[in-house]
Amino acid sequence: MKGGEGQFERSAALLGEAAMSRLAKLRVAVFGAGGVGGVCAEALVRTGLMHIEIVDFDDVAPSNVNRQIQATPGAVGRPKVEVLRERLLAISPGAEVVARNARFAAGSGGFDFGAYDAVVDAIDSVADKAALVREALSAGAAVYSSMGAALRTDPTRVRVSRFAKVSGDGLARALRQRFRKDGAGTVPDFLCVHSDEPPRDIPVRGSVMQVTAAFGLALASLVVSPPVPKCRRVGIFGGSFNPFHSGHLRIALQAIDDHSLDILYVLPAKTSPFKTAQYNPGAAAEAEELGFGDDVRWRLVKLVCAGRPKLVPCAMDLMRGGVSYAIDTVRDIGAMHPGAELFWIMGEDAAEGLPKWKDSEELQRRCRFVVYPRTPESSTEVRRRIAAGEPLGGIVPECVELELARMFGKKAAK
Repeated sequence: MKGGEGQFERSAALLGEAAMSRLAKLRVAVFGAGGVGGVCAEALVRTGLMHIEIVDFDDVAPSNVNRQIQATPGAVGRPKVEVLRERLLAISPGAEVVARNARFAAGSGGFDFGAYDAVVDAIDSVADKAALVREALSAGAAVYSSMGAALRTDPTRVRVSRFAKVSGDGLARALRQRFRKDGAGTVPDFLCVHSDEPPRDIPVRGSVMQVTAAFGLALASLVVSPPVPKCRRVGIFGGSFNPFHSGHLRIALQAIDDHSLDILYVLPAKTSPFKTAQYNPGAAAEAEELGFGDDVRWRLVKLVCAGRPKLVPCAMDLMRGGVSYAIDTVRDIGAMHPGAELFWIMGEDAAEGLPKWKDSEELQRRCRFVVYPRTPESSTEVRRRIAAGEPLGGIVPECVELELARMFGKKAAK
């Protein structure tokens, strides 16, 4: 991780090297660079985030100085994101900070949500907020959203809840109505920062930094340390997913039903020990030639998991780097879910080599292996059809087919 000598020492001492490595590789977009979003962005960069995009269309105004971290009298009239970018780079010169002086609106385009691991929503417009949440969730990004921070004075009343549990908040109420109007009655599920303090009944919409900053810090905390759900039965589905196909999805959904899993982590391997160039040079070269790098495989897994609450994309192996050994994954997920029963989900082709897996005996003590029959679909066949310009014909989930069509044009079209 880049940075001045010892700059992230205290973060690493508390969070651990694995968390810092994850944070250094994470790509986060913060929409809204006001009192909430600005503090969130700064907290993330100070903690060790190295890739951040900040989006806002507004300029610094005199009324912003009381609560917006980048706002000073000397900055009045300048774009908020430019001033904030300068501040963030002064704190962490090695960070990649992209400032977009633009407004996100429904249908505005220009935002590749599949490129973000997490999206922080700190915008006020109800229509824009609803569109942002839906688009980010549909792309598989984690979404953390700020509800109303104005008209409140007590930072100790700030809470984190699922959107469905937020009450007494006018912005949340208006957002629910918008979701129902625009989404045929459906309301998405995501984490929110809100206050259970009743808003003041005053004619001017006042805000103070002690509350807006508390909102921003809570949002940053969600990005740095995402909440882990309490689960009794946890599935792990790892593989190259090069790319993810319909057979993978059937196995995942079947495993959830067959074993009453509370959650199933889907983990693309960084490098499978049995699918390196050393073991399978043809497949490795073919995938590289077609462009199925880590970013693409991760993007497709996120797309498949979007809208399926029990399917959770996990970049643990990608971020760990090197060869992905199942025992490392099982140890890490076991630590995340102490006391849970772990299920390793796999196809019969992978099961054939199980005795050769690293620390196989420990692995079989720690988790239960569930083996499913080989599926008619294969990643090799997907790559072959793309290379030959043949239609994919349903061998990948629809969201994957659409994304591959976007990537490869007519080659991957229906």
